[in-house]
Amino acid sequence: MAQLADLDVAKCTGCGHQFSINLRDSKEYSRDYFENEHANWFLHPDVALFGRIRDLILTYAPHGRRARIIDVGCGPGAFLEYLHRDGFADLHGLDLYAADTGHFRRIVGEFESTQLHETFDVIVSMMNIEHVPDPHRYVAAMHNILGPGGVVLINTIDSRALIYSLARLLYSVGIAFPAQRLYEKHHLNHFTGPSLDTLMNEHGFACRAAFAKNYPMDAIDWPKGSAAGAIRMAVGTINAVSDCIGGQISQTKAYLRRNDA
Repeated sequence: MAQLADLDVAKCTGCGHQFSINLRDSKEYSRDYFENEHANWFLHPDVALFGRIRDLILTYAPHGRRARIIDVGCGPGAFLEYLHRDGFADLHGLDLYAADTGHFRRIVGEFESTQLHETFDVIVSMMNIEHVPDPHRYVAAMHNILGPGGVVLINTIDSRALIYSLARLLYSVGIAFPAQRLYEKHHLNHFTGPSLDTLMNEHGFACRAAFAKNYPMDAIDWPKGSAAGAIRMAVGTINAVSDCIGGQISQTKAYLRRNDA
């Protein structure tokens, strides 16, 4: 489908799922990834997104604010701290990032290979599933630790978004920069709504709720240089248009096991 500087992008002709192949550079998740490379994302949490996910927890999870919650790929833990301030108490976070623990239990490791001999009422995955090399193994691990009547909440990028469509159009006429930013080396999987549903359905989950949203401009890690202002203006315009006509960059979905749906 596309040949970029650090990787190639392939596409499933059946479900439209796009994924990176032939990765030609390291994608290590060092402290620099969290504190420098993507500093804006962690310094400016998307509180509006947090609130909508909190509402889905209260709608679908057993036990309300007493639900046992794990945030997979929690980073520094901003979402769990948000839930703590809102009255949730049984909070757990898992990540490769070994930051100081806040008002939650921190588990350090890779989700798919970490043995969790316990279950949770809620599994949250925000901007994480696109980073994993084997999404099937990732979702199977979710299925293994989800308790009876529990809910899985996934937020990820949507490759049908307007900004993705424009990046692919520009790539087709020889302008590769937007595609290189969106299909960067840490994003191994680029889901559509249907391709995410297909993955989850294969592991026994059914979608019960979904919404689309753009991320805050302050949370984006902008490129440096003389073109930064123009790029920011272009992205702001695209976001405004997609807020009006649809095609926002992120999708958030709530999944229950099919026998609970």
